[in-house]
Amino acid sequence: MVFTNISMNNDNRDREVVVRKPTGVLQEATWVERNRMMQVYFPSLGQRMWLPHMLTEEGLVPVLEGGRYRDILDMACLQCEPDSEDYIRVHRTVYDRIEVEGEYDSLRSTRHFGGLVWYLVQQERIVGLVKDLVEKYLCSEGEALVELYLLCHPHCSLTSSTDSTPGKKLEVSIVIIALYVSTECSHLRE
Repeated sequence: MVFTNISMNNDNRDREVVVRKPTGVLQEATWVERNRMMQVYFPSLGQRMWLPHMLTEEGLVPVLEGGRYRDILDMACLQCEPDSEDYIRVHRTVYDRIEVEGEYDSLRSTRHFGGLVWYLVQQERIVGLVKDLVEKYLCSEGEALVELYLLCHPHCSLTSSTDSTPGKKLEVSIVIIALYVSTECSHLRE
């Protein structure tokens, strides 16, 4: 049995949802149970009661192979709460695939690009994105990415060997990009 507080003055994130187990124990509902009850009593427009097949582990593979990254992320935002296991799993899978394929442009002008950048910075895997930005002559964005990385990872060798002031870190990021341009993008100047 599931008991849900359906009074109108509560926010859905704060509603009390408890479950009585067959043993008689009354406990707080899991996120899955909570989300299902919220969908029963307070349905969101376009949201389904159960996770769509394209967001399941086996259904995600063919959609990823088709390169429909934006569609997957849009569906995950509609169907899942941002802190749910499914939301996190889908986003990580899509972001990992985009990085491996180098398909950064597929999200560049969408609401999902910031999440991709943040994920790559947190995972300390920005090299591919920096190269992509520089190759597309988006050097200021590349600088901002490296600056964000240095702010999030003060332990990295670049920040420990330089002054920790923001201006100095910006100089370091410019040097990194300049080094990349001089070595990897020399064919663009010829």
